[in-house]
Amino acid sequence: MFASYTFGQSADNLSDEYEKLKKESSSSPEVVIKEGRFLKKKAIYAGDLKLASKISYSIGFAFFHTGNSDSCIHYSNSAIEFADKIDYKEGKALGWRMLGTEYAKIGLVEKAKTAFNKAIGFVEGQENDEAYSIKGKVYSSMLLLYNPDKEQSERVKTAQRAASAYNKISDVSSRRELLPTAYTNLSYEYAATKQFDSAHYYLNKAL
Repeated sequence: MFASYTFGQSADNLSDEYEKLKKESSSSPEVVIKEGRFLKKKAIYAGDLKLASKISYSIGFAFFHTGNSDSCIHYSNSAIEFADKIDYKEGKALGWRMLGTEYAKIGLVEKAKTAFNKAIGFVEGQENDEAYSIKGKVYSSMLLLYNPDKEQSERVKTAQRAASAYNKISDVSSRRELLPTAYTNLSYEYAATKQFDSAHYYLNKAL
């Protein structure tokens, strides 16, 4: 897929390669891991630490999908480290979001809460599409923290916050890509609390 890599590519070309790679994160994580490592080296060679942070996050996300916890945590921390060097707040938030998601998955609830709170802290007050997208993703991941049988009201509030964040995204295509999942989650949470009118309303919005 990305066999034509050469060092010395322009920043635009590297960003284009990253956007292509990012789309494979869920469906082909092995591709992201293999090609992402090489693309990350190219970003570092080009001095683009912002892109290196994003690629590290994507590799960590791919390892999350393969069930490799140690590698997920390693690359999430790598994303944070690159972002720290250039004070890229959204990159720090992405890294902490991924750490929180992985910690929640393996049952380290307190560490997950800390990571999610740090992620939100970095994008709180940031008014741009990337920050709104990250905030929505963090809140979506935070649903992992709450017991579906005992903490239903918190789950509804968290799902609402995710949808609200995505609704602030100005880019129409990005907003349309992200909102259906958020509305589906919200519909499910309302159904779980027997608020069926609200559940039906958000299910229709998700379609």
